[in-house]
Amino acid sequence: METEKNDNEIIYLTKLLNQQHAGRDHYYNAKFPLDIHVLKNGYIWELEVSLPLDIACKEGLERISGRGRRLDEAVADFQNAWEHYVDDCFEHDFLVFKS
Repeated sequence: METEKNDNEIIYLTKLLNQQHAGRDHYYNAKFPLDIHVLKNGYIWELEVSLPLDIACKEGLERISGRGRRLDEAVADFQNAWEHYVDDCFEHDFLVFKS
C-alpha cells in the first residue's frame, strides 16, 4: 500500500512537471522541459528538479529540491519549493531565457 502511495506521488509530480496542469505551473513548464529525480540517501528521500543553466528564475538558481524521512514528506517539501519558485518568478517577472 505504501509503495502504491509513493508511486502516486511520483506520478503526480511527473504530471506537474510535464505540463499536465493548467495555470502558473503550466506556463513555466511549457517553456522548457523539466525532469524530476527521486533519490533515497540512507533514510532520507530527495526529490530534485534541475533547471538548464541557460534558463533560470534568478541568477544562480539551478536546482529545486525537497527532502524528507518519508517520500510524502519529500514531496510536500518539494511542492513548497516549486510553488515558491513559481510565485517568485511571477512576482518579479524573473523568468529569464539567457541566449
